[in-house]
Amino acid sequence: MIKTIEIDLTNRGLTFPSSGVGMVLAQPFLQLTEEEPFTCSPASKQAQLAAIARTLQIARACPHGAEKTHFTIFPECTIPGLDGIAAIDQQLAEPEWPGGTLVIGGVDGLTQQEFTQLSATPGTNGDNAVDNVRPHEWVNCCIIWIKFDDGSVQRWIQPKLVPAWVEIDVNHQAMFRGKSVFVFKARFDNQTFARFCALVCFDWIGTVDNQRPWKWVADDLGKQAAEIQAQISLTWLFVVQYNPKPSHASFLSQIESFFDQTAHPNVLRHNACLVMANAAGHDRPGRANQFGSSSILHSAQAQFAEPGCQPTYCNGGQRQRASGQLGKIKDALFRERGACIHSFLHRNPASIVPGPSGKTLALDRPFVYAFDNVNDPRAPGSIVPASIKWINDHLDAAVSLATKHPMALLIEAAATAHTDSITQLRSISAQAIETAVGLACPSKNLRIPDDWDLQESNSLDHMLHTMTILAAGRVDPIIHGRSTHASITLGAKQFEVIAVRGDSHEVCANHISRNPPNSRRATLVISRDDDTTEWPLRFQSILNTPLAHANGQDEPKVTDPNSAIRYVGYRTILDAFRIAETQDQLMDSLNAIIAD
Repeated sequence: MIKTIEIDLTNRGLTFPSSGVGMVLAQPFLQLTEEEPFTCSPASKQAQLAAIARTLQIARACPHGAEKTHFTIFPECTIPGLDGIAAIDQQLAEPEWPGGTLVIGGVDGLTQQEFTQLSATPGTNGDNAVDNVRPHEWVNCCIIWIKFDDGSVQRWIQPKLVPAWVEIDVNHQAMFRGKSVFVFKARFDNQTFARFCALVCFDWIGTVDNQRPWKWVADDLGKQAAEIQAQISLTWLFVVQYNPKPSHASFLSQIESFFDQTAHPNVLRHNACLVMANAAGHDRPGRANQFGSSSILHSAQAQFAEPGCQPTYCNGGQRQRASGQLGKIKDALFRERGACIHSFLHRNPASIVPGPSGKTLALDRPFVYAFDNVNDPRAPGSIVPASIKWINDHLDAAVSLATKHPMALLIEAAATAHTDSITQLRSISAQAIETAVGLACPSKNLRIPDDWDLQESNSLDHMLHTMTILAAGRVDPIIHGRSTHASITLGAKQFEVIAVRGDSHEVCANHISRNPPNSRRATLVISRDDDTTEWPLRFQSILNTPLAHANGQDEPKVTDPNSAIRYVGYRTILDAFRIAETQDQLMDSLNAIIAD
């Protein structure tokens, strides 16, 4: 069985605001050794120490708006051994670090000697596990640091309870298995109690004597509730992870079970918060297929409103987790799966006033920070709208025309134009991105960025390649996303440009007709169908307006916004790019195409 050890901190003055707490959650990219005891690789240790220092720096700055960062969280194996522990000790010992705060962090594999040394350090608390660790065993543990208002710092060491398969299938050593979980008892400023505990990754789904560790904790709390003939609330459960599949069915199923109040009815969890803190799947912000997906979860009964498409985090679900298993559980899933630091104010669901006047979200000021000084729109030290995250992830992997058409003579110009177009697209606003994608992608229903998929991706590629061809022809589009995609100048003539991609040219034309550009200039529409065919000749006289006379002063007719629009098939400008021998020749071809 698992022993629950209650740490009553009410007599030490540990008090949290009843309205909400400040949290900073690190999501670092970890490079561990391939063999047990699975420590931080020597080459990455200094970078990992710097990541810890950066996280603590942000925690001290309190960008979430709370008076202090009450919880700073590091995933499993993030803290590199005794040196990493010492670095956190040093920061917490500084007078500037406020009291009434906690740091919860996973430490990489400790040898028996290191664990013994750590356990003997003043201010360290454990469950006598040090006496049971054998020479051939390593310890994977999390540490809970608490700094009190009197300036003293105490830490509790909690070894991992259940090894993951990678920690079982080893050749030389064995992971020591802990036997206890610390449950900390504090107060809110309204004199109600706050209880919280932490588990290490596989402890969430593993079993000890045929029962999940969190259920052992709930059993013990239930016994305490029975003794006092009352109910006990669990406020936070932190799960620090190094988990390549955070949305695996086994992990999600335990979330459902945890919030099922029919089990352990005297241990109230309808206002509890699960904090899933995972390592990153990429060494910088960006798309990743593994790791990441750190999240803040609440029961379906929690009084939080569900956001439509909030910056920084989403509602999870099938599109984001590839599973609808969580149902109505309120899932604040951080979109960023690459290396970053999350800072946010977590509202206490018990503080919400029912009804319209109390309608609010679980997280406030969800800011995303980079671990270094990288200039990335996905980690700006502020909120990150979904469209910003989506377009930058897509552009990371965008294939240039120079790669797609290596036999073209203008591949160097195309490569330069591709890079410049990407730079411009990364710099436009979230609203401009949504406008640009909406123009480029004909759709019966305008979808929110969290639902954008292959159709929107293909349309963005078309827009990027169109801008690349224009730039390679020295037309130099200025991408802005204001009712059109870009502005161009050919000689003394100025035009707006829209690049649209649909199933057919008819679909593209109808889409533009329904969404005419709000511009005083003539507009060039580059249309691409699924087969990349030329613009149909039968549409020439019906839809096209000659733009040879356009000089920047011509305007669409007030009664007909489509009166100054010229359609060109993408195939036409692509062929011009492929056969052009010089940039000037391509510019002449583009001029002739537009003026035709």
